[in-house]
Amino acid sequence: MDFLKKKSCICFFLVFLFSFCFSASKNDKNWMDQHMKNEHHIESYNCGSFNGYWVAKDFRRIYGLDNEDLSEDDKQQLETKLLYYLDKNNDGIVTLNEFKEFINEGNVLPDLGFQGHHEDFETEFDIHYIEVHYKDFKDGQSDWSYSECIEHFKKHREMFYKENLLLDQERKAFNTMNDINIIIIPEKYLRR
Repeated sequence: MDFLKKKSCICFFLVFLFSFCFSASKNDKNWMDQHMKNEHHIESYNCGSFNGYWVAKDFRRIYGLDNEDLSEDDKQQLETKLLYYLDKNNDGIVTLNEFKEFINEGNVLPDLGFQGHHEDFETEFDIHYIEVHYKDFKDGQSDWSYSECIEHFKKHREMFYKENLLLDQERKAFNTMNDINIIIIPEKYLRR
């Protein structure tokens, strides 16, 4: 079911965002084209009509904000910022007409510094780095010195460290049971 939700969100995004023609090969400078090229492997796109809208939470999926190490406040601020740019009548909904007007004015979705990854960090690493840099390597011959690989493994170490801290806290909580003195109540005082 989650797989279908992800697929429908991606289709929703593609159809809504590109209800008219763009070409990534002609304009490789804006975030939308970069996102479509790098995340969806689409060089040029032309979508049909769409009868939908975006709300603030949709920007989380588009920009992949839930996959980033951001606080909830930061995510909400970015949602608000994007609505400010796109929602002309300030009703909290970006309609297709509002989006077309935004684009026709020469605007594009802003680059907020995020790739717009839709998957977890392990899957994204496989898609963007393993498949690109290591497709010709045989097992055991890979050079893991790319900065992206180093950063990826650093994140693994951080996750491992945090996980071990939690396990240590759980162990300490369990070990406090050993400090409790168990008193054996003589049988004559027990209820029968």
